[in-house]
Amino acid sequence: MNKILRLILYAFCFSIILSTLSNHFDFDFGWHLQFGKDAETIGAFPYADTHTYTFFGQNWVNHEWGNDLLVWQIYQNFGYWPLLIFASIAILTAFIIVQKIFTPKITSLHLITTACLLVSIRHIMVMRPAMYSLLFFAILWWTLEKLPNKKTYYWWPPLIWTWSMMHGSWIFAFIVIGIYFIGNAINTIAKKYWPQAALPYHTWENNTYFHVALWMAITAAAVVINPYGLNIFKEVATYLDPAYFKNRVTEWIPSYAYPIFWQSLVWVAPAAILIFTGWRQKIISWPQILLFVALFASGWQYKRNMMFFVLICQPIISAGLAWIATTAAPLIANKFSTNSRRIIHIIFILIVSVLIFQTGKTIRLDRDIWQNKALLSAYDSPPGAIEFLKKELPIDKKTKIFNEFVWGGYLIWEVPQALIFLDGRGTVTWKLPGQNITAFEFYHDLVYNKPNGLDWIENSGAEYIILQRSNVGFYPPDAINRIMFSKDDFKKQFDIKPSLLEEQIKASHSWQLVYSDHMSLIWKRLPAR
Repeated sequence: MNKILRLILYAFCFSIILSTLSNHFDFDFGWHLQFGKDAETIGAFPYADTHTYTFFGQNWVNHEWGNDLLVWQIYQNFGYWPLLIFASIAILTAFIIVQKIFTPKITSLHLITTACLLVSIRHIMVMRPAMYSLLFFAILWWTLEKLPNKKTYYWWPPLIWTWSMMHGSWIFAFIVIGIYFIGNAINTIAKKYWPQAALPYHTWENNTYFHVALWMAITAAAVVINPYGLNIFKEVATYLDPAYFKNRVTEWIPSYAYPIFWQSLVWVAPAAILIFTGWRQKIISWPQILLFVALFASGWQYKRNMMFFVLICQPIISAGLAWIATTAAPLIANKFSTNSRRIIHIIFILIVSVLIFQTGKTIRLDRDIWQNKALLSAYDSPPGAIEFLKKELPIDKKTKIFNEFVWGGYLIWEVPQALIFLDGRGTVTWKLPGQNITAFEFYHDLVYNKPNGLDWIENSGAEYIILQRSNVGFYPPDAINRIMFSKDDFKKQFDIKPSLLEEQIKASHSWQLVYSDHMSLIWKRLPAR
């Protein structure tokens, strides 16, 4: 009965992930696909940008280059749904690995904990390369916990090199190794000079510190083996700066800023209490404490990093629940007979089976995600406007379009005859000729701040402008957010007045509104008289 329950709980966890991924959409998926396609159709690795008119011909570093090559091959041969399956397996495997670090056997209680944790990060789970970072992190954490008894640092070069070709979060690997290095050093020093602060676990030996430093260097050298060489370090390091985009892109803003996704934050208090209890009882290590603090701080500062914090909460919360279950076990054994416990198992299996069925009904396994207009519209993508542009623009020449930033990847894939202003690739490192600020910051100035922004767009040669309606793209507040924020906060958040650029376009006689729907507006530049 326990084996059946565990299998069903595995299926339930998997269905939660797959349902979430299949009902979310990543705006950048279009340019990821196009990069892989370009590498195949052009016959050479695409170092230079060919999809924007502002950065056209300039070299750029794609820190997800390996992912894009793989995604294109899978997508063109099998469709979108295998990508959902692979990502779902990677996420679930990550949760299993972090639990296996501390317990040899995965129990039903562990899987129930996993299901609850997965539900709490559904807002973060989107079909994009960042999802694989959870798996790479889990494996790395396993290698660090096995030191010094096993020489697991041999895993680092292939592991982190593979991570580096999939997503830019690979730099996080060196930070985590550094946390374990410092944590073990603290315990080593404490054992010698302050025994009360030392924790009784097998601290690294002197030669372990040397080998860790050596294999970190070897791993860094391995990461350099990529199409961009050392530039991959420069590109990824830029994301560590307090860049402009971190105050404008929802996934990068702090967890305490609107909208608060409180479901993942509810684990902070119980996990912190259990960590403190473990410290008092000296059953955890300094590296584990430092990792907990670092990941909480990272998740608190950036919404997208909360998934790493929730991941490490898995063994912490499971340990607390296991203690409760162990304490309650004698009571349950006395209160219920063997047959009664079997009936309870059956009832629980039936309940979880119903939940799997309900979750499974929401899973979308599309072959061509671009044909799922309902999902695209639900994520504020403009399928109607895209279809208009595909018919409107000539095939035999490139047409310049000043575009809504979040739709850049969509346009790159669906309207290849267009040259756009900007997409997700240029948020951090791209700087336009003659500008000392990033392309993303300049874009915001043009749309919201510059009184002569339309003049710059006209001088750039743009023939079309596509913008999102000003009342689209806001997260409606739930009950918790209504409690956390005042009416004045919501008034500022949901201010739906048109952007400064839209007002300039409406006042101009050089542009004609040629398309509009509930989500988007398209203007076409009129011939000069």
